[in-house]
Amino acid sequence: PAKKSVIPFRPLQKRTIAEAPPPDNWRYEAFQWYIGVCAFIIGACVGSFLNVVIYRLPLGMGLLRADSHCPVCKMPIALKDNVPIFGWLNLRVRCRECAVRISPRYMLVELGTALMFFVLAVTELLSGGGNLPGHVAIDDGVSPLAALSADLIGLYFTHCFFVSALLCCALITVDGHDLPRTLVLPTLLVGLFSPYRAATTLPWPAPWPAPEFTPAVVGLVVGALLGGVLGFGERDHRTGNRRHRSLTIVLAAIGCYLGWEAAFFIAGVTAAAMAIAAMLVDYAPAALRIPAVAYAAIAAFVQIPLWNKLTAATWYPRSGFGLWPLAAGLFVFFLISQLIRLIRNRDADRDAPQAVLPPLCGYRGTHHPF
Repeated sequence: PAKKSVIPFRPLQKRTIAEAPPPDNWRYEAFQWYIGVCAFIIGACVGSFLNVVIYRLPLGMGLLRADSHCPVCKMPIALKDNVPIFGWLNLRVRCRECAVRISPRYMLVELGTALMFFVLAVTELLSGGGNLPGHVAIDDGVSPLAALSADLIGLYFTHCFFVSALLCCALITVDGHDLPRTLVLPTLLVGLFSPYRAATTLPWPAPWPAPEFTPAVVGLVVGALLGGVLGFGERDHRTGNRRHRSLTIVLAAIGCYLGWEAAFFIAGVTAAAMAIAAMLVDYAPAALRIPAVAYAAIAAFVQIPLWNKLTAATWYPRSGFGLWPLAAGLFVFFLISQLIRLIRNRDADRDAPQAVLPPLCGYRGTHHPF
């Protein structure tokens, strides 16, 4: 039987209309564009707030204690200059008061978040959950209103919150910081207790206690185990970084939101990316500066729009995977992580001790208006 789109006690109800409107009706096309544009605008505004989160939380600064301002001249950012994406372009990359250069990453974060919200709106919201495992997209001749329901809208915003948190985790780790608790705890709590979840994990029997809560816990535990095993490949005794802890947290969150099967698949993609980066370090030294958290975050975002197609593949992890294959998979990931660590540290005896690697494209070395 086909799987439900969300947790069993709140199934996704698809509504239909008595007579399908003509496919060339401009009102329905305009409605789809309206939803997409609204999602893009909301995502850009969220991205502007994420810039504040990425900079302030690792430094222990409050998010609401001070308005956005230039750290050099201390002048507040004007409202017309604080418009997402366009504000950075309007300022021509420099502060209006002291002409200090502003990093382009602010605009890129806002644009990237807007695109993520837009893609999720098109592939999940307007398709009636067609990206969810075991679910079929609505007919093209049916009104987009028939695809919308409270459960689907809640699931969409849950995924938007999740990918936003992943973006923050990835960029904070790229900047060389540990993930702050004020970011990690809310992310995990929403993943554990959110009533909106795609039913992709093990089918728990009816008498099982809290069947809607158990898949999130199982996904969190399996993801944390996978992250802990792969984290050995991120350890570097020369730099003393603790990026392996961030990888454990991120994979635990992925398992919490998307299920243990998705965490297992994303861990495999992350391991492959880590191995390729380690082998290319002699040709591209900057590859070492990209943490594995970034690979996991990218793979998780790609997973959501392509979820239905991925689960249909024969090589995708299944609910009947079993405990022994899971243990064997953990052992294989452990071997891969040890190989990656050996490749990364093969010149440790020859090289002198180094400081912590600088960020690849972070806020350090450039002024930021937050």
